[in-house]
Amino acid sequence: MSTEQWPNKETYELINSRDLKPLNLKSILYSKYDDLNPQEKSFYTLNQEKLEINTCEKCTFIDSTYELFWDSDYLLPDTKDKTFSCLCECCYEEVGGSPQ
Repeated sequence: MSTEQWPNKETYELINSRDLKPLNLKSILYSKYDDLNPQEKSFYTLNQEKLEINTCEKCTFIDSTYELFWDSDYLLPDTKDKTFSCLCECCYEEVGGSPQ
């Protein structure tokens, strides 16, 4: 058994050397939520309402709330797997949605 304790000096330096960058809307817009790092995910969660952004339920693409296709404005077809209430333009065309 190792007598070295955690966190050791190397671990401490690694933790403190992480790149924490200042974030803004441009940092996360037009990205996929699944591809964001933990800092960006936290920024998205904390600012989603204020910045009026949402994610596509099919591909997790982040876009303006007003640019996404919502089931209240468009007829989003049921798929065999899931019923969507919010889709990006690409996924909307892919599932064959149509205006109400």
